[in-house]
Amino acid sequence: MDEANRRVIALDLGDVRMGVAVSDATGTIAQPLEVYRRVGYSPDCQYVLSLSRRFNTRRILLGLPLNMDGTQGAQAGKVRAFGDVLTLAGLTVMYQDERMTTLTAERALVEGRMRREDRRETVDKVAAAVILEQWLAAQANQAACPGGGNEDMMNMDMEQDQAEIIQLQDEQGNDVDFEHLMTLEYQGSYYVVLEAVQDMEDCMQGESIILKIVQDEDGQDTYVTIEDEHELQAVLNKCLAVMEEEDQEDGEDEDGDEE
Repeated sequence: MDEANRRVIALDLGDVRMGVAVSDATGTIAQPLEVYRRVGYSPDCQYVLSLSRRFNTRRILLGLPLNMDGTQGAQAGKVRAFGDVLTLAGLTVMYQDERMTTLTAERALVEGRMRREDRRETVDKVAAAVILEQWLAAQANQAACPGGGNEDMMNMDMEQDQAEIIQLQDEQGNDVDFEHLMTLEYQGSYYVVLEAVQDMEDCMQGESIILKIVQDEDGQDTYVTIEDEHELQAVLNKCLAVMEEEDQEDGEDEDGDEE
């Protein structure tokens, strides 16, 4: 391997498909590459090895599908099992938390006006690119701030202005800005979907998060992280469904305008 080549190949591993993204030779820019339909451990490994030879790198980044509470479940076990196969084949395997990456990728494709049927064949490689972008950003932050730790944003105050920018406070009292994307109702509770407008320790610019709206002791609305994995997954599914509905409505409006 060329020592000057700092390329990383990222894989968003599903049971049926594998999204692929690759960085540039300097290891700073992530690009979606392709979607591979899985066959089995051995042929899948041979496919990744062919990518390794194609891009002259042995560094492979796997998206790790952690549960919403940060624990590792059955899907994470499958990813790690495939990672072990790649390691035995001589590749250097790394992992990146991939929670919320599908939402981020799906939203990017919707905003890009991609048709729903085309998104199904594209979202996996875009999700792989999001995973790679997050990992590259984390590496850059770690290099800039050695020893810096990641802190969960909890007990946050909210302030919304006319530009749909919501300002929250992290645990250190730092103000962080998010763009408000939508507010959802689920089983009597309300949630907000926000997008980071700047790079932070816990998430990078363009990454989406979901928070729950609750009332504090003074009866004021505040945003809190969702601790229950099933609740968060259910709200995420509803968010994706709303995006699909809005995209359908936009498509119908465009068809009507064309007529």
